[in-house]
Amino acid sequence: MDDHVLDHTIVARTHAQYVAALIADEARMSNHTFEDEESIFGSLVRHKPLASVEFQSDRNDKGAIMPPGMRQHLHYILQ
Repeated sequence: MDDHVLDHTIVARTHAQYVAALIADEARMSNHTFEDEESIFGSLVRHKPLASVEFQSDRNDKGAIMPPGMRQHLHYILQ
């Protein structure tokens, strides 16, 4: 990831835990059930094709320098 060092400060960890808790809370409120869990395996996002996006410039459209690790991304193609 372009030699990017992730922020491991207590503020960054607290924020990541907060976001993870929000996602878990949303999942707990869901009443969706599946009769056969194996039947949904092929429909998971991770089985969709990937596209690589690479920025040609180190600056974004506002002129700010892109952080290391943000120059290339992999995105799932959802149809």
